[in-house]
Order: sequence, then C-alpha cells, then structure tokens
Amino acid sequence: MNPEIANLIKNYQENNDDDALLEIWQRLQPILLTYMKKFYVTSSQWDDVCQDAFLKLLECAQKYDPSTKVPFESFYKMQLHYWFLDRIKKRKPDLAIVDNKWTEGKSMIDQIVSSRGNAEEIIEKEEMLGTLKAALETLTEKQKEAVIMFYFKNKSLTEVAEKLGCSYGVASKHKAAGLRKLKDFHKTRG
Repeated sequence: MNPEIANLIKNYQENNDDDALLEIWQRLQPILLTYMKKFYVTSSQWDDVCQDAFLKLLECAQKYDPSTKVPFESFYKMQLHYWFLDRIKKRKPDLAIVDNKWTEGKSMIDQIVSSRGNAEEIIEKEEMLGTLKAALETLTEKQKEAVIMFYFKNKSLTEVAEKLGCSYGVASKHKAAGLRKLKDFHKTRG
C-alpha cells in the first residue's frame, strides 16, 4: 500500500477531512481512466461516470478497514471494477457511430447500409408491388392464375392449362385477357 494514501485514508476516517479525500481522488484518477477506457465510456457519459466513481470512492473510504492489510488502492479498484460490470448489465445497447464521414458533409442516414438496397429503391419497389397487387385484383381467378403462373412462376402454357383444367388455347386466352386488363389498369392509373 502506498503510505501516502494510507495516511490520507486514516486522516479522512479519523477527522472526516474532505481535503484528504480529494487528494486520494486525484491520486487514483489513473485507475478510473483505465476502467473508462476498458469499459468504453463515451464522452457524453464522462461526467456522470466521474461523479459515480467519486461516490464509490467516498463509500469505499468509509467502509475500508486498514486491519485487513489490503491496500486501499486494491480495495477501491475491486469495488470500481464490479461497479462498472453492474453498470454494463443495466445499460441498454447504444448505437455506436464508428465512421465520422457523416460529419464531412454527408448525412448520417447516407451511411446506413441496408441489405435490401437504398431507401428510395425499396419504397419504389413496394409501391410497384402494391400497384401490381391492386391490378391483379381486377382479374378473374383464372386470368390471375394464368398470368401469375406464366409470368412470375415461369410455367409453360401447357402447365398453366393443366393447373386450370382447360385446353392450351383457353389457357392462352386467359393469359392474354389478363395481360390486356393489366395494361388497361396501368394506362388508367399511370
């Protein structure tokens, strides 16, 4: 144990000397800084963590028993370590911005990458799908089935005819009529 810190703790415990506590605080700052780096304390959390660490120091100075022969620095370090671990358990995950490109004239939203593509493309695609769904609702069931199987499921007209239970020619007419209705729908809405 550092004899100077031992004297300061003794002075604080016996005389309730606040100056001694502040001196201990100054001398143990490197321990706090180490933990702040280790547990990724952001600059926005700095003041709160320092205040809480000072309160932990005050608590430790009051609880510390010199007869245990454990150096005060070790006692405080252990208490601080467990305090940081408890803090992590209670903390909700933060969104960490690692790349500072957004400060260089780009907006933060431009930096977010989606696995589905950019936002404009997604919205456009969803609008087109909504329009297509509405257009398909204007078809009869047989026309809809013929169009979906032929154009979206890549089935042949023979397979479409088998599924619909009709001849090849009738399946072709269902597909053609459905396609004509879709084109008309697009002309009136587009």
